[in-house]
Amino acid sequence: MNTPGNEATGRMDAAAASIPLGRVAQPDEIACWVSILGSADAAFMTGETVVLSGGDVLR
Repeated sequence: MNTPGNEATGRMDAAAASIPLGRVAQPDEIACWVSILGSADAAFMTGETVVLSGGDVLR
């Protein structure tokens, strides 16, 4: 994820190159899913794994 701490490592470009979408996640993209999973819209979802990987992980 693109955060100041991760960017300071200098490894963000290499990480982005390994992700099929060609970029790392933005904090608001992760926050959106956290919001959805914590809402009543996800009330029927149980025992599921949500993978936010930009296509890096395929199941």
